[in-house]
Amino acid sequence: MKILRAKLRGDRTAVQRFLREAEYGSRVAHPAVVQTYEFGEAPGGLHYLALEWADGEILAKFVRRSGPVALALSATIVRHVADGLAAAHAPASFTGTSSPRTSSTTRARSGRGCSTSGSPGMRSSRQPNG
Repeated sequence: MKILRAKLRGDRTAVQRFLREAEYGSRVAHPAVVQTYEFGEAPGGLHYLALEWADGEILAKFVRRSGPVALALSATIVRHVADGLAAAHAPASFTGTSSPRTSSTTRARSGRGCSTSGSPGMRSSRQPNG
């Protein structure tokens, strides 16, 4: 669950940006993009996003804990993040930001590691039904 901070609820620009991120995130369908299940405004002006849980470790934390990352693993992580970004920036899609703080390492269904992003729109949302 992602919730817009209370201090930003009265900031029209911040609210619009948050809802735009949710809308764009709900359009992307890709294994490297977190799925946006639902978003909206709850009573009291609380804006929220209900997101797929990406089980794993924040990429920045993984790197700090692990130290230098092997070239092959680095290439795999970059490829997964790039694939997710490409899907998010495909026509009819756009997302917020992706960074080591919003990306995580996870296990793919195959059991191999993969990288996902916790930004809505980065680790699986839906393409519009055309």
